[in-house]
Amino acid sequence: MKVNQINRNIILYSLIAIIIAIVGGPSWHQWDTDSYLEAGKVFFNGDLDDFRTPGYSCFLYLFEILFGKYYFIGVILIQSVLFLISVHYFNLLAKYFIKNERIRLMIVLLYACHPATIVWQKMLMTESFSLSIFVLYIYIFLYFVIEKKNSYCFFSQLILLFLLSLRPSFIYILPLSFIFLVYLFIKQRSKIFVISLGYSLVLIGLFFGYNYLFQKRHGVFASSIVGDINQYWMLRETHLIDYNSINNINLKNDLLRFEDKGVPARFHHIMEFIELKNKYGFSACHEVVKKSLSKNWGKYVKSRKNAIWKESVYTVGSWEERRDMITRIGFFISPNFFHLYTFFIIYMICFFFFLRGKNLFWSIFLWTFSVSGTFVVMAGSPNCWSRLIVPNIPVFILMFGQILEIIFLIFQKKIYKKYENTLSYK
Repeated sequence: MKVNQINRNIILYSLIAIIIAIVGGPSWHQWDTDSYLEAGKVFFNGDLDDFRTPGYSCFLYLFEILFGKYYFIGVILIQSVLFLISVHYFNLLAKYFIKNERIRLMIVLLYACHPATIVWQKMLMTESFSLSIFVLYIYIFLYFVIEKKNSYCFFSQLILLFLLSLRPSFIYILPLSFIFLVYLFIKQRSKIFVISLGYSLVLIGLFFGYNYLFQKRHGVFASSIVGDINQYWMLRETHLIDYNSINNINLKNDLLRFEDKGVPARFHHIMEFIELKNKYGFSACHEVVKKSLSKNWGKYVKSRKNAIWKESVYTVGSWEERRDMITRIGFFISPNFFHLYTFFIIYMICFFFFLRGKNLFWSIFLWTFSVSGTFVVMAGSPNCWSRLIVPNIPVFILMFGQILEIIFLIFQKKIYKKYENTLSYK
């Protein structure tokens, strides 16, 4: 079978999987959907929303303006098409990282048809865009390094800017990409990497510029209040809010009133924080979070360690709160976070022993991005790790394909000295 025909078949299988996910998946409308629409209206009116960043909010609100109550049909269509495009580019990435055609085909199908990737194409949340566009970012960044073309460099930074506007949790890519570019400049002494570092500095400036405008509008240097909500949530659950550092008596009394009610159910913490923010301002609530973290840092870190044991039993990429057909299938065929930690260790051992030379740089690239993304999710969110880790799934699958190829070659009794040549990249 020809390569082009294989690619078309993969796209066809993925399209069928998406249709099944749309029919058997959860509702398109989620709690997050309304908050993005409300934020989009704020951005279209020339203001900065405090709860959501502009990327997905403006996209969703624009479709509501254009198509009215049927806007969700257009959004689902765009998300599905973008995912199919990402399948194509994921296949190109797989060709670069994995030389065995059967293994490559298997992992591309895994990305294209796995419940953890297709189920989000129906829901009006950032997971779909984040997943697909992150694949495009990795592809363009990789080919910028290979081809050393200015256009690839520019578009990789432009895509990263959009990713940051979708989810501030992508912030870890900024320092990592900058470090990799510095390394490449030192290693190769190419002028294109100087230009790329300039683009990176401009991007960093734009991101912090948005944070500055947010501070001028809402009183805190940040891109949204979500980070503070999550920290408040974790402090509230572990009874680590430092009431003695709160000077505002009314704010302190409201927090004590919440405390007397006990630990609320999931997501009620969001309602508490928004109530306090609307009453006393974001700046005052931010100070409570900041001082509580400073006062109880040791206990807070310990509580996060305990959360690892609690939350890590959940499956990667599945939304634990949903019980639709596609999500249930995902529970059976997806690893949990304990498996993921073990996988990181196995991969680290593999790339030191088997993926040397030209392979080592890109293996470190994949491993660093995957571990950093996982750490940001675990450190910055009280729960729902399964959903928040979704954008990193393509990287996990590429790494999994590399390990499968190593195992395959070992079982084929390849000579170790020829191993690098077998896996050498173009």
